[in-house]
Amino acid sequence: MSLETPNKIRELQRKLYRKAKGEPDYRFYLPYDKIQREDILRHGYALAKANSGAPGVDRCGGPQKLDTKMVIA
Repeated sequence: MSLETPNKIRELQRKLYRKAKGEPDYRFYLPYDKIQREDILRHGYALAKANSGAPGVDRCGGPQKLDTKMVIA
C-alpha cells in the first residue's frame, strides 16, 4: 500500500486551502462531513499503522491498538 496521499483527498485539501486563503473571514463550522469520509479515514489509519501508532508532529498518539479491525459506520 502506498502512503502517498490519494488524488481525491489531495484535491479536497487544495479546495479547502484555497477557500480559507481566498476568504479569510469564512468559518468552516462543521467540517466533519469532509473529514469523516471513508477514504480519508482509511488513509489516515494506514498512515498511523505505518508509523506504528507513534505520535506525529503534534505529539498526540493514535489509537492504542492499530491492528484491530477498523469499523466505519
